[in-house]
Amino acid sequence: MPVDGLLRSGGNVPAVEAHNSRARRPDIPFDTRVVLETPALPPPRLGITRDGEVPALNWTGMALRLQQADAPGGPWSDVPGPVTTSPDRAAGNTAVRYFRLLR
Repeated sequence: MPVDGLLRSGGNVPAVEAHNSRARRPDIPFDTRVVLETPALPPPRLGITRDGEVPALNWTGMALRLQQADAPGGPWSDVPGPVTTSPDRAAGNTAVRYFRLLR
């Protein structure tokens, strides 16, 4: 039985009431299952545009952490700020950099 909207963040205590239909039967079989279903989020898309000589990174999606590295394999570090909203202007940065987004 779906309980959409009835669960809240934090602790939830389910309540169960069971009745034994046979007075001579000592046990009451009981089975339950809790399933968390979350909607699939589309992967974020990172784009770059130029405003004159200044590159600007932009992305779609929720608040994400923007990270940078000097090489494709890292090591990765948060862009100073840290940057969590789009767009980000990489002003004055002329070095080759690699960027990624983390949820």
